[in-house]
Amino acid sequence: MFERFDQQATEVIKAAFAEAAELGHDAVGTEHLLLALATADVVTAKLLAAAGGGAAHIRRVFAKQDCQPSRRRKEEALLASLGVDLAEIRRRAEDTFGPDAITRAVRRVQRPRPRRPRWSWISCSKPWSMGCNSPLAGQPLVLIPRMKRLLERATHAARPKLASPSHLLLAIVTGDEPAGEVLAAIGVDLTGLAAATRRQIATQDASGERSS
Repeated sequence: MFERFDQQATEVIKAAFAEAAELGHDAVGTEHLLLALATADVVTAKLLAAAGGGAAHIRRVFAKQDCQPSRRRKEEALLASLGVDLAEIRRRAEDTFGPDAITRAVRRVQRPRPRRPRWSWISCSKPWSMGCNSPLAGQPLVLIPRMKRLLERATHAARPKLASPSHLLLAIVTGDEPAGEVLAAIGVDLTGLAAATRRQIATQDASGERSS
C-alpha cells in the first residue's frame, strides 16, 4: 500500500487511520486524512494553517457533526461497563500467541461475507475492509473507495517520484472530496490553497534536483 509514498506521506496515512480509530469511526475517509495532514506533517500543517484550516478548526467541524457511535464502539462500551478490558485481553493474547493471533482466530470462526453486488463496490459510502469484524480484534483497518482513489491520484501526480504529504493535500483540494467541503465550510479558499500547495511541491522538486 505504501510503496508509492515517501516516509512522511506514509506516516500521514497511518495517522489518518489513527484519527478514525480515535473518533470511533469504522472507515477511514478523506476527512480523516485531512486531519492527519493538519497534525502529522509540518509542511502541510503550515499550508493549512496559513489558509485558515488548522487542526483546531477542522476538529471543531468534526465535533459539530452529529455522528452516532459505531457498532464497534458500542460493543466496547458494553464490555467496559462489565469490567472487561479489551486492550488488556488483546495485549495478553498477542504476548502469548503472536501479534496477529486474534485476527487469525476471528477469521477462522466468522462466516464468509456474501459477495457484494457490483454497485456496492463503486459506492463512495461503502468501506473496503482490510480487517475483521470483532471487538477483540481492535479497530478494523478500513478504507472507503473514495479514499483509495484519492491515494491513487496523489501517486499518479507525483510520478516518477514518490508522493509526499503535499501531493495528498493537493489531491484533496483539487478533487470533489468531503474533506474539501470541510475546508470550504471553515472559509478556506480552495483555489488559493491549491496554488500554494503546487508551489510547495515545485520547491520540493527543485530542492531534490539540486541535492541529487
